[in-house]
Amino acid sequence: MLIYVVNTRLKLQGVQFEKAAAEKDVSKKPKEQYTGILDCLYKITTEEGLLTLWNGTLTSIILCCNPAINLGVYMMLKRHRFLIDISDNHSDSIAPFINSFISKFIATIVTYPIQVLQTRHRASVEIKKGTSNQQSLLSSLYRGLNSKLLQTCLNSAIMFVLYERLVDILTAHLLEN
Repeated sequence: MLIYVVNTRLKLQGVQFEKAAAEKDVSKKPKEQYTGILDCLYKITTEEGLLTLWNGTLTSIILCCNPAINLGVYMMLKRHRFLIDISDNHSDSIAPFINSFISKFIATIVTYPIQVLQTRHRASVEIKKGTSNQQSLLSSLYRGLNSKLLQTCLNSAIMFVLYERLVDILTAHLLEN
């Protein structure tokens, strides 16, 4: 897990967060930039403690349910021929594409707040506590969802189309022999 913390820190170095910008003290010197992976590992360990490298481990374990939800919903949609009749010759690639797109959409919607919390934890960015507006807290947990859905749903759709084509090719080849 420690490499994920380092990766997040390296990606976010130099980014000003709302809290940090609001509380910026002129007398404090700016935080030094990491020069690489080993430098980042060293600085995190010495300045924040060894356990900081394990930030986000619990959320990573919880996020194992994302691919499980994705695969489970995909298989259910495929089995029940939801939306598209797979026996139609024109739906060889359309059915897996749509089914996987829908399944990844559901998995991402369910797990996205956990992903946001994980990233914030790894970056050591605190979430505003005691906010009176729960709607703003909820919207902050879904910030960036549009781009994440586009990225993950398309990736999943293409992957499952390729998977189904590969299964068809391998099955046909094995049945010939």
